[in-house]
This record gives sequence, C-alpha cells and structure tokens, in this order.
Amino acid sequence: MRSFWMVVPALALLAGCNSNEPGNGTSITIQSQDDSGNATIASVDGKTGKVSVKLPGFSGSLDLPKLHLDGSDVDIEGVHLYPGSKVTGVDVMAKDNPDKGGAKIAFDSPASVDIVRQWFRGKFQNSGFSVNAAGQGLSGTTKEGKAYTLDLSGDGGDSTKGVLSVSG
Repeated sequence: MRSFWMVVPALALLAGCNSNEPGNGTSITIQSQDDSGNATIASVDGKTGKVSVKLPGFSGSLDLPKLHLDGSDVDIEGVHLYPGSKVTGVDVMAKDNPDKGGAKIAFDSPASVDIVRQWFRGKFQNSGFSVNAAGQGLSGTTKEGKAYTLDLSGDGGDSTKGVLSVSG
C-alpha cells in the first residue's frame, strides 16, 4: 500500500498534462488492495478534472485541470499506441503481490481494425513480444514475460476502439 501513496501525487501531476487540448479527456483509476482486503482507490476524471481518493477511514476529492493523453504518452516496454490514438481510459489494479495486479488502457485509433492490428503485430514482434491472433485483436507475452491482450473493434470506417491489458 506504501507504493500507492507515490502514485497519488503522480495523478495530480498527470491531471495538468495537455490541459488545453480539445476532446473528452482521459480518465484514470488506480485500485490497490492489501492482503487484509483493505482497498484504496484513486481516480482522475479527465472530462472534469476531478481527482478522488478513497482510503480506509478517509475519502476526498479536488478539482484539477482536465487530462488528455494520446498514443505517444503510453509506453509498454517500448511500444506506444497506434499514431494519432487518443487514450480514453486507464485502469491500474495494484496488489501487494505484483503478479496479481495489472493495467488496462482504452483508446481510440484513427484507422481500421486491420491496419491497427497489423501495426501492433509488427511493433510487438520487433520489441520481442510473443504474438498470437485473438479474435480481432492479439495476445501473448511481453519481452519481460507479462501476459497481454489487445482487444480491437471497429468504430465505423477508419476508426477503431481498443483495450490493451497487461498483467503484473
């Protein structure tokens, strides 16, 4: 749970990133649970700039500038999101045991599912990831051995919605 406290100031700093860009913003949620079941939750609503923290015995919120992240702000072992992508959500699940945690990054990409999938396949392979077809997306392990899934769905024409999940 101590490492969680280092993340809360980072959320406040992130909330100020790219605050002048148009759009809906990026929402971030971080959840931590210790072995006793005590849960800690922090979130940033990128649309409103509201930061909320809920701890055992305490909860609070404050308003900060809106948050906007794009594909270049995401780095999974050297792989960024498809160029021009906009991050729509980030969920981090932290546990006292790092093998039980993970992260999910939701995004919109300005290209068809086939183009986005092929782009990721090439980037993952060039970065030493294992790559398997999984529905319209991909799955495998990163070069550090963490399991990942990339779920993609068409959003009409040259637009794709995706969720990249990485364990650990």
